[in-house]
Amino acid sequence: MRISLVIVIVLFINSLAIAQGEGNNWYFGSYAGLSFSTDPPTLLNDGHLTTGEGCASVSGKDGVLAFYTDGKFVYDANHNIMANGNGDLLGSPSSTQSAVICPKPGTYNYNTKRYDAYFIITIDVNTGGAGIRFSEVDMNLNGGLGDVVVSNKNIHLMGTSTTEGAGIAKHANGCDFWIIGKEVGTTNVNVFSVTSSGVNLTPVVSSSLNIGDPRFGSIKVSPDNKLVGIVNNPSIEVFDFNNNTGILTSKFSNNIGLNAYSAEFSTNNNIIYCTTLYDPNIYQFDLSLPNASIPGSKQVVGTTSNTVGFKMCGLQLAPNGKIYAALHGVTRLGVINNPNILGVGCGYNDNGVSLVGVNSFSGTAMSSTLGLPAFPSFFVTEPVGIQSSYLCYRDQTEFKLSDTTDMNNVDWFWSSVGTGLPSAPSSTAWEPTVPFATPGDYAVLSVAYYPCFTDSIYDTITITNVNSVDLGNDTVLCYGNTLTLDAGAGYDYYTWHDGSTNQTFTADT
Repeated sequence: MRISLVIVIVLFINSLAIAQGEGNNWYFGSYAGLSFSTDPPTLLNDGHLTTGEGCASVSGKDGVLAFYTDGKFVYDANHNIMANGNGDLLGSPSSTQSAVICPKPGTYNYNTKRYDAYFIITIDVNTGGAGIRFSEVDMNLNGGLGDVVVSNKNIHLMGTSTTEGAGIAKHANGCDFWIIGKEVGTTNVNVFSVTSSGVNLTPVVSSSLNIGDPRFGSIKVSPDNKLVGIVNNPSIEVFDFNNNTGILTSKFSNNIGLNAYSAEFSTNNNIIYCTTLYDPNIYQFDLSLPNASIPGSKQVVGTTSNTVGFKMCGLQLAPNGKIYAALHGVTRLGVINNPNILGVGCGYNDNGVSLVGVNSFSGTAMSSTLGLPAFPSFFVTEPVGIQSSYLCYRDQTEFKLSDTTDMNNVDWFWSSVGTGLPSAPSSTAWEPTVPFATPGDYAVLSVAYYPCFTDSIYDTITITNVNSVDLGNDTVLCYGNTLTLDAGAGYDYYTWHDGSTNQTFTADT
């Protein structure tokens, strides 16, 4: 009997080139630090910051540290105190969020992969009198290490007593930003626009449902910039946020308990997590439900064994999509590994990342306190990368970007490695397809045009010269005999006519 066989072989390679890293470097707690340029994060022991609660840091899109602060001192990329940032900013390290950092629109620098100017929004402790203020940092000064601008320092924004938090949201126009703060003693939430002209001192005012006990609590913005969560002890209140007008509309509120402290959104914007200082639990609410049903979705999804002083403290979304939990006075952080999952399936790990180590500056052991660095949600979005597939010679190789949100258009350039990229785009299609003429290594550049800046993503690919599959000549088998056919090594997938997927196939009669 003569056997006819059909074999399909596919070589499929996916390549991702990283292009974002604004939230990669964390300095927090008692001289602790983490780098999210690696996965899992790497311990950093070179920080000069020690804080009881709030802190903030910012890096470039390439993950290179720009500066960090506790709301009073500002430290540059070399961990030296920045000029004019020597302890006289008016935030308080005892504030839930002592500072948050907002880029200055229109100052993104294509060459340095960061903004040339930032605003440090400082928040005083609730019992203090400084309220919320801002100071400008000019990164072009001091040899690129930055300088706090004296003429635009400690500018009063709102209040003498405020809830100990502030949030930064991206404007719907893709260029500008919003600063969000909560007054004390009223139901008002104030929202200030930030443009290339600076911070507008006249707020958009919205009214919340609850005043709460006006002492402390974080203000967080969802990754899509459409929700705002305000912890105002003992309550959590979530608002729908119109990031075009700055108006907040209450979505739901819930009394989560005395000393309510921190909240954080999942990356899919459908879940919010909350903590209270003396409670070892993390609580979860399902935001995808109708508003009236959200309070009833409250459930415990994680519990810490920490017994040192305060227990479960600040929550912060990281660039890897996980949410980390500060555990007061210990040498570790908790972590929610899958924050988009409802219930205990979100995977809280009380030993999420170790902070065991000695700080090289202070010579002391590093540990967690109450807070983690405050990052705007757009600093912790999934990195944009080049995805390429079908990389065999004579294939139609396909390119696309992993995320085109807010992009106006994109140019593509490619050439053999070592020959230099062309001056004119090879393609302006969103997802170009190209049959490469010869096997070899190719450089690929995608230039993405956003409303406020231009970004570039690089990658290299290898077009593989796949030899033709030779199964030999037709073979006549006698009844009862078998024949093993070998398609050869070096392929990712094999599919034979009967659906089997091994490299070899045994034919019989």
